Amino acid sequence: MVQKEPGRRGRPRTHDPATALDAALGLFWQKGLEGASLDELATVMNMNRPSIYLAFGDKDTLYRAAVERFRAHLGVALNELDDCDDLATGLIRFFHGAIRLYTSGDDPKGCLIMCTAPAVALIHPTVRGDLFQIMKAIDAALLRRIKHAVDSGRLHGGVAPRTLAMTLQAILQSLALRSRAGESSASLRRFAKEAVVLCLPRSRGE
Repeated sequence: MVQKEPGRRGRPRTHDPATALDAALGLFWQKGLEGASLDELATVMNMNRPSIYLAFGDKDTLYRAAVERFRAHLGVALNELDDCDDLATGLIRFFHGAIRLYTSGDDPKGCLIMCTAPAVALIHPTVRGDLFQIMKAIDAALLRRIKHAVDSGRLHGGVAPRTLAMTLQAILQSLALRSRAGESSASLRRFAKEAVVLCLPRSRGE
């Protein structure tokens, strides 16, 4: 009689969690939480339903994981703020990085977070909480960089930093919606650059 090796039970997992999550992200990005069915998720993830539940939990939990993964991608663009001494240059690079993410692929879909989460926020409290926390985190990153520019004399001290941070995030959200609606990358980049110039007070000594 052949005995199983100790510590090995059942069939080993044949899927790669990161690849499966990226596939789910793509479907959620296209159809949102409510529009993506479990059968469609199982197909694109190359997993059956029990395997999805075992690896990721229910559909809401899987969606939240996809949102967090997308947030990490957006964070790469957000890092541009800290890589530039000049605030305006950093903001333009940040917005341009976000535009590249929003318009990636054959069918630009905008921002997974801003284009899908608000639609279900009122009926999914956990998604609503995630959305609020993500917006607060972006506000905080922008605010930190704005305060640094003020303290270093690169930005006029009369600016209201918190309001400016929220306004800049509003531009980011507009870029997300416009890209999903089909506006061209060139138009979005031009809008982002001109919006930064419009929003930032002139530096001291200028």
